[in-house]
Amino acid sequence: MIFLSHNHHDKDVVGPIAVHLSTRYGKDDVFYDSWTMRPGDSVIGKMSEGLSRCKFFFYFISENSLKSEMVNLEWQPALFKAAKEGIKFVPIKVDDSNQPAILIDKFYINMYEDGMDTTITRIVDVIENRDSSIYNATFNNITSKIEKETESTYLVTVLAKKFIERDAVILFSFSNPLEEIDIKITSDGTKTIHASSGEIGEDFFKSIFLRTRPLTPKKPIVYKISNKNSTSIINLRVWHQTDDDKATLIGKAE
Repeated sequence: MIFLSHNHHDKDVVGPIAVHLSTRYGKDDVFYDSWTMRPGDSVIGKMSEGLSRCKFFFYFISENSLKSEMVNLEWQPALFKAAKEGIKFVPIKVDDSNQPAILIDKFYINMYEDGMDTTITRIVDVIENRDSSIYNATFNNITSKIEKETESTYLVTVLAKKFIERDAVILFSFSNPLEEIDIKITSDGTKTIHASSGEIGEDFFKSIFLRTRPLTPKKPIVYKISNKNSTSIINLRVWHQTDDDKATLIGKAE
C-alpha cells in the first residue's frame, strides 16, 4: 500500500500524483482519500486500515498540512511504524515551509524546487528502488491574471502556483500587427530578452524569456502590454512555452 498523506487544500498537486501511481500500481494499492473513502466510512478506521497495510508513506509537507490535526494523526504513527517495522517514510516539500524538527534527518523530495515531473520520478524510484523514466503530468504550475487598464493597455500578472520556475518563457499572442504591441515588465528584479516573435496562423506573438530572478509563488512577474497606437489589443492570449514547439494557454483577455 502506498499512502499519500496530505491536506485537502493541496489536492491540485497531490491528485495528479495519485492518478499516476494508481495507473502504475492499481487503485487498491494507493491510499488516496478521494477514492479510498466512501460516504459513511469511519475516517479513523479507514486511516488505520491504510496505515496497517502501508509499505510506502509519502508525507506532503505544506503550510496547509502542518496546520492539519488529521494529517498529524497520519504521519506521526507512520513515522513510529517506519522506526519499528521498516516501512519507507518519505517527506515531500510542497512549498517553502520547514519540515517538523523530528524529520530533519530524513531524506526528502523537494517538490517546491524540482516540480511535478521530477517528484513523480523520485516517488517511483523510492517504490521500485531503481531509476525510472519521467512521466508527464496534468498539473500546470504557471497561471496568469489579466487586468484591462485602458482600451489599449493590459496588466498581466504571471504567477507560479506551487513551485519555483526558472527561466520561464512566457508568450503573448494577439491579432494586431506585430509592430503595434509593446511589452514591458513592471515588477522589480527581472530583466527580459525578447526571445522570439512571429506569426501563429492569423495571429502574431512575442515570446518573453525571463532573466535575473525565477518566478516563485510569492513573487509573480507583472507585464504591461500596450498598443503603441492607443487602440485596442485584439484577441490577447498568454501562454507558457514548455518546449520549442509546445505552449500551454494560461490566460486570455475577455
